[in-house]
Amino acid sequence: MTLAGVPADEVDQARGSTAWPAVERLAHTLAYDAELYGPPPLDRFTAITCPTLVLTSGAGTFYETAADAVAEAIPGALRMRLPDQGHVADPTVLAATLRAFFREE
Repeated sequence: MTLAGVPADEVDQARGSTAWPAVERLAHTLAYDAELYGPPPLDRFTAITCPTLVLTSGAGTFYETAADAVAEAIPGALRMRLPDQGHVADPTVLAATLRAFFREE
């Protein structure tokens, strides 16, 4: 979690959740996940020609940086953040954002 930019206090909070044991059972796979982290393949994104929305919650530095780079690489991409949303956004907030995006396109 810290590799992805999650602050230490949030990691501590996650350790106290009821989901932690299930997450911990996946810990051995994290080395493989870590291999995948790194700069996004921006050269591949430049070929995208369809309307694209790059959307994050604004909560994690790693993801924000990657999303910024992806949005900059995709011609005409729209970059948005959903303030006050976590890993799982409120469906009402997400639906309103998607509706607005698709109506504009």
